[in-house]
Amino acid sequence: MKKTVLLLSIILLAACKNDNGDPNNEPTVKMLQPGTNFFRFDTYKPLADKPVNIYYHIPEGIDLKTAPVVMVFHGMSRNADDYRDYWISSAGKYGFMIFCPEFSEELYPSYSDSNSHYNLGNMITDYTLNPKEVWTYSIINPIFDRIKLATGNVSESFYMFGHSAGAQFVHRSLTFLPEIKAKQAVAANAGWYTMPDTAAIYPYGLADSYVDNANIPLLLERELVVLLGTADTLRTSSLRQNEFTDAQGLTRFARGHYFYNWSSSYTDKNGLEFSWSIIEVPGIGHSGSAMSVAAADFLFGDER
Repeated sequence: MKKTVLLLSIILLAACKNDNGDPNNEPTVKMLQPGTNFFRFDTYKPLADKPVNIYYHIPEGIDLKTAPVVMVFHGMSRNADDYRDYWISSAGKYGFMIFCPEFSEELYPSYSDSNSHYNLGNMITDYTLNPKEVWTYSIINPIFDRIKLATGNVSESFYMFGHSAGAQFVHRSLTFLPEIKAKQAVAANAGWYTMPDTAAIYPYGLADSYVDNANIPLLLERELVVLLGTADTLRTSSLRQNEFTDAQGLTRFARGHYFYNWSSSYTDKNGLEFSWSIIEVPGIGHSGSAMSVAAADFLFGDER
């Protein structure tokens, strides 16, 4: 009997512990220094079995406490180290820190048209909504908290950039997880979009996605930049092509305009606030490196 009571007490004590992956509860955190490297993130407990490598660059001579934090999301090639490198020159120019999570195909696979653990966030399995804690989007705020703890940064929010599948990840994270601590987000050259349209079936719209309509006004109020290369007009095998995506347009460039224009029209019809921007990058195709430079100039350059 005593053993049973003791065991029950241990179980209850464990259940009372914070299980949200709060990095402030970790006994030690390695402090990051200026330079180019990566670290392993596995302290968000709901996804602790799916660790993420965070590739980062911190320029020399900046104030780590106040420097802007930019989180960059790769495409389906899962090449986070390359995307980090695309941003290094701009980070030195403008004085911000870059952090690029790597969602490996092994741990974050693409299973079906409606369930990718990366660009569709692992929201739905076999037509059943997964717990929000295991959505891939839910790991982003804990990563940001870990970055702050490991650098002494005091920012309350961060900047997001995603290219291609990363742009899909960015705009869906804002759609389905409004508590994301993004100050401003850039979705560059997404292949297709989840429209803020309750009449369009998920994942092409919000019908059957179990998301409250109240999230639509919140999404439209976010500072989201739709960044489009004017030469991203090829219909390659990597571009999803079906009746639902082609209804958005035949190319990434056309689909980006459709996403922005439809959302702007919806805002006008419903008297909502609209804080999005759309920017064209002349002569650029489906280039993660060129779009990264353009995004950095927009976010931090004088033209702002």
